[in-house]
Order: sequence, then structure tokens, then C-alpha cells
Amino acid sequence: MASEAIRQRRNFATPASEGQQPGQTEPPPQQQQPKASGTKRSLTIAIGGVLTLLGVAAYTFMRQPSATPVDVSVPEPTATQLSTALASVATKRDEAKKKLEALPRTERKQAAKQLSVLTDVEVTALLRANERSWEALDGFLHVHSNQVASNDPIEDYLASRELAGGRLMVGVFDGHAGYQCAEQLSQRMGPMVDAA
Repeated sequence: MASEAIRQRRNFATPASEGQQPGQTEPPPQQQQPKASGTKRSLTIAIGGVLTLLGVAAYTFMRQPSATPVDVSVPEPTATQLSTALASVATKRDEAKKKLEALPRTERKQAAKQLSVLTDVEVTALLRANERSWEALDGFLHVHSNQVASNDPIEDYLASRELAGGRLMVGVFDGHAGYQCAEQLSQRMGPMVDAA
């Protein structure tokens, strides 16, 4: 019953109806798709089988233990090394900024690829500079955070607040075009949510 109503709204008649009413038309004949030839289908199956075998072989090879374990650990830098590395990063950043600003805009991208790379100690110092850890909800939860600056000063803000009822609100506010909005949200949102 419902399908007849739909056909009538779409102005299609039921197939092989002798008493068609005016205004109803036959649905367009369905076009037959050419069937895939047997060789094409066989080739598709063969390629799929080969790819499956390659995947299984790669997985098996990767699962085998290495004959000689490789030690990739890096010794922990001291506090003095970290502070020296941060100063070195700041110097490199300033030199790179001056060098790039002196170039025409079209040449900056290529010149940026030739800047000096940071050492392992410098990278570690950058990662450790803004890391924080604290306990929340009476020691039930340990929270760890970190910020790595993509610009100077950092325009992003992190806010956390313990709310009534044993709840915790943590927010990361990204200052895309400046710090003002992110700073205001980080200061005001917690109390507003707690009051709601």
C-alpha cells in the first residue's frame, strides 16, 4: 500500500498494469551492466591473494625478535645541561629569525630547510621546560601536562579546577590569533561551570 503511494507520487505506474491512468508513465527500463569477464575477475582474485601473502610475510618478519637488541636510551641530562640547552635554543631561534626575515618571502621556505637541527639535549630541554604534574581529587587522580611553544610567548593556556561533587574540569585553550581570549577563558570558565 505504501509502495503504491510512493510510486504514484513519483509518477510511476506499477509494472504491467493494463488500466493505467493518464499522467502515469512506465519506469525507465533498467540498463544492463556488462558482466566482468572471467579473466578480469581471476586477475583481481590473484592480485588480492598476492597482496594478502605479502602482508602475512611482512607481519611474520616484523614479529621475529631482532638478533641483537639495540639500546636507544639517552642518558638523562643534568639541570645545568638543560638550562644551557634552553639558552642555546633561544640563541638559535633568534639567529634563524634574523636570517629568515632578511630574505625575500619566496626564498624563506627553502632557507628554513637549511637551518641547524637541535641536539638531543636541546630537544629534551624544550620538552621539559613547561611540564607540570599535580594530584587532583584528593590524590585519586594524577594529572600531567606539557606545553611546547610554537611561538614566543606561548598563546595557549591550560586550566584545571576541582568542581563540587568530586568532579574535575581540565581545559586547554588555544590562542590562535592572540592570547587574550584563551587567557580569559582559562581564568573564568572553571568558576562559571562550578557555579552552574
